[in-house]
Amino acid sequence: MKIPRALHCSVLEAIRILLAAIFLIALTASRAPAQEIPPPTDQNQPSPDELKQRDDWRTAMAQLPLPKKGCFESSFPAREWREVVCVAAPNYPMPPKGGVRPLVVGTTTTPRHRRRVASSQRPSVRSSR
Repeated sequence: MKIPRALHCSVLEAIRILLAAIFLIALTASRAPAQEIPPPTDQNQPSPDELKQRDDWRTAMAQLPLPKKGCFESSFPAREWREVVCVAAPNYPMPPKGGVRPLVVGTTTTPRHRRRVASSQRPSVRSSR
């Protein structure tokens, strides 16, 4: 089946117009002024004195034994354990905040495959028998 030439030309013209419109939209979007991100405020940052107090509290709580077997909690600045109801841990993975560390022994900067050493460069072992 042959497509009439007039229809073929109108389809190509529509595609050209569509591509030109997409190009213009992309061009104007890239020239839009970037919104400035305001710098973080220090309103929620604890003072150096409070950081020292929290560190001292954390050390003291780590050394304070639990009163009995069970579940307990504490919150800064109280230096005693409060008993709470024990609950089962959720049944979904909770990876560390910094991400899961790979099981790598040694450094990761060494080449993956070491080059072969020529036999003349290998140390020799001699027997004293």
